[in-house]
Order: sequence, then structure tokens, then C-alpha cells
Amino acid sequence: MLKCLLTEDEIIILKNIIDKHNNCDCNWNISFSTIWFQDDEVELRISFLQNIKLIISRVCFINKRNGTMSEILEKLKEICQKNHIKLICMQSVLTDEMINFCKKNDFLPDEYSSYEIDGKIFGDYILTLKEAI
Repeated sequence: MLKCLLTEDEIIILKNIIDKHNNCDCNWNISFSTIWFQDDEVELRISFLQNIKLIISRVCFINKRNGTMSEILEKLKEICQKNHIKLICMQSVLTDEMINFCKKNDFLPDEYSSYEIDGKIFGDYILTLKEAI
């Protein structure tokens, strides 16, 4: 059976980052290899494809462009390194803000699940991490 590779301490750290930047008290739950963070206007889903890939999706925060996702990404990179995960996927990127975030953080469009419209690339973006610790 697949399992979530986040420890409870790591989940609490991520929850606290979301809460701090969005003035909320989000709930979280785990289902197999996926963890959901949710509040009335906040949502974030993190899934693991075993120790191959970490998938980020359903990114929705009240306060945008205030460092929430940057801080979360740094923590997720540490978690990936610890678990020998080499890929992070930002799934279903559909907004200019998230396209810019992906570019700024060295994510590249996934050639198999992205598409271009009017010069903008939507879909999945992949970040390849350096060797795991």
C-alpha cells in the first residue's frame, strides 16, 4: 500500500507556513500517499508517487505573492532529499502567477503533459533535484 512520506512534524510545519501567510487555521488529512490542507479559501494537495516524484496540486491561497509557496517549496525540497525523491511536479499549472513561480524556481514544462496557448505554457511543470542526501 502507498503511504504518505511526510512525518507528522513535517505536516505541522507545512500547516503552520500556510496558516501564517494566510491568517487561517487549515485542516489536514491523509489518504494513502496524499495529504490535503484545506480551509474555507485555502487548499493545497501534496502527493507522493512512491519515492520517485512528489506532486503539488490544488494550490489556492488567500494571500498571493507573499512567500507561502516559496517557503513550502523549500521545505518540500528538504523532504525530497531525505526520501531520495528526485522530481517535484507542479501539476496542472493554469495561472500566470504559478507559471511565473515555476519559471523563477527552475521548473520546466513537462513535455508530455503541457501545452502552449498564446505563448504561455500550461499544464505540468517538473523540477529535477540534485542528488538526494
